[in-house]
Amino acid sequence: MARWCLPRVGVLSLLMLVSPAISAVRAQSIFEKPMAVVTIGRLENVQPDIIYLMRAVGSPQIGGFVNIMVDQYSQGLDRERSAGVLVAMQGETPAFVAYLPIKDFDQFMEALQPFGEPDDLGEGKYAMEVGANTVFARKTEQWMYVGMEEGVLEDLPADPTTLVPAMEEQYEISARLIVKNVPEELKTMMIDQISNSLEQAMEIQADGQSEEQQKQAEEAAEQTIAQMEKSMDEMDELHFGWNIDSSSKKTYMDFGLQALEGSSMAADMLKQQEMTTEFPGLSVEGAALSMRIGSIIAEKDTAQAVASLESAKAQALTQIDENEEIPDGQGKDVAKELTEAIFSLLTATMKEGVFDGGAAVILDGDKMSTVLGGRIADGEKLASDLKGIYEDVKDVPEVPKFNFDASTYKGVVLHTVSIPVPDQGQSQKILGTELPVVIGTSKKSVFVAAGNGAEKLLKSVLDANESKGKTKVNALEVVLEVGKVLRYAQTIESNPILDLAVEGIADYAGKDHVMLQSRPIARGMVYRFTVEEGVLRAAGSMSQSNGQQ
Repeated sequence: MARWCLPRVGVLSLLMLVSPAISAVRAQSIFEKPMAVVTIGRLENVQPDIIYLMRAVGSPQIGGFVNIMVDQYSQGLDRERSAGVLVAMQGETPAFVAYLPIKDFDQFMEALQPFGEPDDLGEGKYAMEVGANTVFARKTEQWMYVGMEEGVLEDLPADPTTLVPAMEEQYEISARLIVKNVPEELKTMMIDQISNSLEQAMEIQADGQSEEQQKQAEEAAEQTIAQMEKSMDEMDELHFGWNIDSSSKKTYMDFGLQALEGSSMAADMLKQQEMTTEFPGLSVEGAALSMRIGSIIAEKDTAQAVASLESAKAQALTQIDENEEIPDGQGKDVAKELTEAIFSLLTATMKEGVFDGGAAVILDGDKMSTVLGGRIADGEKLASDLKGIYEDVKDVPEVPKFNFDASTYKGVVLHTVSIPVPDQGQSQKILGTELPVVIGTSKKSVFVAAGNGAEKLLKSVLDANESKGKTKVNALEVVLEVGKVLRYAQTIESNPILDLAVEGIADYAGKDHVMLQSRPIARGMVYRFTVEEGVLRAAGSMSQSNGQQ
């Protein structure tokens, strides 16, 4: 008898030793490592922000309705904590569970009585019929978890907010796709769908393409798919967040990505943080629109970029052949020669691994001017190509007279031309009867200025480039001053809706911008799209006017 009991005692002892580990494994929820998280900010912040936004766009009645509805159905919730949704894979299908911060459970359930009486399933679980579906819920001390299946409510995180970075608190609503937690099978399915879509698009475009063009398109598609596969393997997270900043009188959306630590993508992102520009003068003070774009192109990405340029060139050449407005013979030959020259320089620039440029539009009363420029592999070759092409067409009456090598300023050779503006629609009112254009070329740069005071504008940019020197910048910055654009449009052709927009934005000078800006984060980048209050007010004025018509 003792011999029979001894092994059982040993087994029982072993079970006692490993039972904590077994319990831990069983308690591991699929939601501990979600593949997506959606977060709704704290109601104490979100509710007044939405009311502010509705007032700003001229719809206070919507804000009032939202206020009433939130007050009605948020009773019993903790307004100082966020809510959200967790998404994870349950076998081969995604599972969802929402979480709500509970402060007074009875009060919360009482507010939901108009939707029906929930069934108490015991152990803190409830079920309620909502339309044709049954919704299940589970109550813990501080949270209410809600799912479409009872099974997803087992072994849930004690505090779901531990799965959300603290930075999410700034948003009204945010979402994160945690790419590293997405199953490989799902990634493969997504890539296959994209690949099939590309193949279908190429089949449609194949008609009218040469064999060489089709081969280039196929190579570009293959490189695109390969790059996407690599990106999915090396990406940590994708992020979206929307915030209404009532204190700063603006709203913005953030789109971000972050690479896995130690990946080549992370190394590439780190290089972007070292971005500098040799053209700081293109950020013209007082411009209605200013744009700055820069990128350090990794050597491994050059082939795909070059293939994309080759595909774009092939399409451009095809369009030239099909364009009936370009005369056959010399007309199409010259257009193709210019296209070849431009794409050749773009390809050489891409291979050098640095893209650095910008542009600005200046609006002064009813006058407009613009300037753009940046780095190029060989600006002197561009000038030579333009001169050669001009020699072929200079005797054509419709071709304006170029003055090459007109002058040199700050090491940049200036070439000038005055282009007649056809009397069509508002063209002459916007550009004048003659459009002065100045092209500047140097060994590693090209500039183009056009419009009122073009040469003076370009020289001021060159002065600023020299005085500021190489400057550290973010990879992307676009700033549009909407008030200036609306006032300029009003000088061209006014109308009641435009007048209301100008009136609505008039009191918000300095707060009337739309911006797209990048900023680096650890192993990644965030792109922010911002709309300031003046623009919201103008949009509200225009919307109300349209509604009254």
